[in-house]
Amino acid sequence: MSGTSQMSFSANDKISNMIDMEARRVGSYTELEKKIAEANSHRPKKKTINHQKLRGIGDPAKNNSIYFDELEILDTYFRMHGISLAKELFQPPTLIEALGNSGPVTFLIPSRNRDHEMRVDMSEWDVKALAEFTYSIGQSGTRQPKINIQEVPYRPEVFEKGNLDFKQEEWFKHLDEDYGSIVSISSPRASHSSELMLAKMFELEPMATGVDLADLPFAFVWPSEKAFRSSFSVSIERLQQEQKYRQQLSSVRDDSYLLVANGRIYESQRTGKGLRHEYGVLVAQFQQNGLLVCTAGCTGSAGLGVVQAARELIVSTRERRSGQRFEPIWAVVEVHIQPTRNAADPREVVGHRILPRSGFDEA
Repeated sequence: MSGTSQMSFSANDKISNMIDMEARRVGSYTELEKKIAEANSHRPKKKTINHQKLRGIGDPAKNNSIYFDELEILDTYFRMHGISLAKELFQPPTLIEALGNSGPVTFLIPSRNRDHEMRVDMSEWDVKALAEFTYSIGQSGTRQPKINIQEVPYRPEVFEKGNLDFKQEEWFKHLDEDYGSIVSISSPRASHSSELMLAKMFELEPMATGVDLADLPFAFVWPSEKAFRSSFSVSIERLQQEQKYRQQLSSVRDDSYLLVANGRIYESQRTGKGLRHEYGVLVAQFQQNGLLVCTAGCTGSAGLGVVQAARELIVSTRERRSGQRFEPIWAVVEVHIQPTRNAADPREVVGHRILPRSGFDEA
């Protein structure tokens, strides 16, 4: 990333987060000052850092510089507790930490409006995904950004008429902003914002039909959505035209939702007894001052598992860049589903596995 970008992670920010968390653990900054002095009692000269400075590190208004001897003092203390200051400072952030340090975060969540009853319906899985995101950011020890939630009303006429005019809708305005981060929850099948965001990331026309598979990083197959239009959706008939997919398709159930990526078909089995797998992708792209993030599952439950994987995905500061544009990075996530007795939706997300990724670093 550019060194001048607001997404840059300063040493002061990371050290401040570590100190703040430790001060809460031991009871106060004054108590932390004493404990740091005890850990550095062997030093002939300076042994600790004043509690007022400990409290003010990371506050731009106070402009508290950290000197090399103070870094040594802090490192000595944290090492006694099994933490390497050097590792914490130079380890690239997870996607969740990057979001937490990016300024305001706007979540775009799909909805179905019932105007006559003045109600808005949202998927249980999308709401759980939103809760997972906000909880994870809250637990990450980052700056705790301002959170904004924006509904994306589903408009079926978009597919019937091919009308892509969303300019009057509030959520659409966020996609052109370059301040803070935008997270679109759910797949293009449920959310117009995900379709537009993915098309923007990969420089494709949104809601196009007949996109060449070679131009797509991944694609979904939703057999029940015959009239559905998405640049990232293909038909089984289209896959059958490709020699490398024919053998894989021979063992696929007719009602399964599919994710096609890395030359492989990933089958989301929506029914059945015992542990089963569903699939989705998590896509991110750095902007000058934030991130675009899209979580797209073959199913809603897969989408929740994709969000849970965001805690483990490392975003490198060495991401590839084409001119002034950051390349999108993405990963396939296998989500483990266990049947439950829940009458509303008998599925529970019990685990996940991150499959080959593009751009994300290994944890």
